[in-house]
Amino acid sequence: MSILGKYNHLSPNSRLYLLFISFFWLYGFGGAFWTRIGINPNIANTVLLFFLAVLCLNKWKGLIRNSDVVLYFIIVALYFLSSIIYPVSRDLVISNSFEVLLVAVPFYFVGLIFKNDEYKEWLLLLSRFAIIINILFTMLSSSSQSVVEEDMHRAYMLLPSVLYVLARLFERFSLIDLLFFILGFLMESSFGTRGPFVCILFFAVAYLFFFKEWKYKWTIRIILVAIATALFSLSKYIAGLMIILLGTYGQSTRIFDSMLDQSLLNYENSNGRNEIQEELLHILSKDESGIGFGLFSDRFFSSYGFSSHNIIIELWFSFGYYIGSAILLIFILLFIRFFIKVKDNSTKIFGLVFFTVSFVKLMFSDCFILDGYLFFLIGYCLNALRVSNTTKVFRERIRSSQHVIVN
Repeated sequence: MSILGKYNHLSPNSRLYLLFISFFWLYGFGGAFWTRIGINPNIANTVLLFFLAVLCLNKWKGLIRNSDVVLYFIIVALYFLSSIIYPVSRDLVISNSFEVLLVAVPFYFVGLIFKNDEYKEWLLLLSRFAIIINILFTMLSSSSQSVVEEDMHRAYMLLPSVLYVLARLFERFSLIDLLFFILGFLMESSFGTRGPFVCILFFAVAYLFFFKEWKYKWTIRIILVAIATALFSLSKYIAGLMIILLGTYGQSTRIFDSMLDQSLLNYENSNGRNEIQEELLHILSKDESGIGFGLFSDRFFSSYGFSSHNIIIELWFSFGYYIGSAILLIFILLFIRFFIKVKDNSTKIFGLVFFTVSFVKLMFSDCFILDGYLFFLIGYCLNALRVSNTTKVFRERIRSSQHVIVN
């Protein structure tokens, strides 16, 4: 059945839910439109996402528990309490309160109610559409300037779509998905930022080595290592070709330039991140209280005025070594439990997509408390674990009832 035919067979509530997940998937692309007409994009996107969620209430009713709502208000209370405990970062906490509490943290609820299995084909179409939008936007941008500037925001905005196409390509080979992945990879490469490049590599390795179900597992893994080794040995030639290709269309070649001169991981190519992190770690070593300096305080203490771009350092700076490490451990245990306990592979792969675009990305970019994808991932993992536990209990009850009948 065609996509249009499947859409016609959807119930009105399912269509509304499809609109909800479509808006979430393309959430960041409306920013330019809202800005152009003079509306704050965060406010507009948040209101629309909430409105769509309410409209399709019957589709996800019961997935959000009272404990989830209580958890949200605990986060709100702790957030403002931090401005009292840590007055040094009070202004930053207050100024970022809307973006944290009404934009980023509510994505936790989106993760709780998100049903990817029912809409796999739609998500694939949305991912292809996102890649096409970026190509068209880049063509328009390159026509008005000689070289497209580096764009980290757009690179990370497109990343879930590129990874989802790659996941579907690994699941079931398709020439059209291969084409879209190549186009998406070229787009990510042209944005001039290394983070998405590393995320794609991490996702591919994690999927192929730990999630792909091979008939001859170890033989395939040895072949993959051999292919990776061959590609690495040819990396300079590949980088040279990419520089010619991207340069022809006026795109950034920063990533491949750094591959050629072997400075991809050097300090000079980190935009000051390594210097910032060394400086902040030195300040942390002098924190005798052990309770840190509060949310956003890494920006206050950094001579550059930027965040640490590392979730571990940020947690330590915000809450101290002990509490920060405990929060980090909770995150890690949740994700490990999700990947081990959840049996449905497609659910785990979708979780891997957002684990990559949030937790992995936060190891070298962005701020954890402002990252909506991280809160989405937490909600998604919790809901998947709840479903898994419910399914397990249900199966045990069936087995016990069958045993009683037999006896």
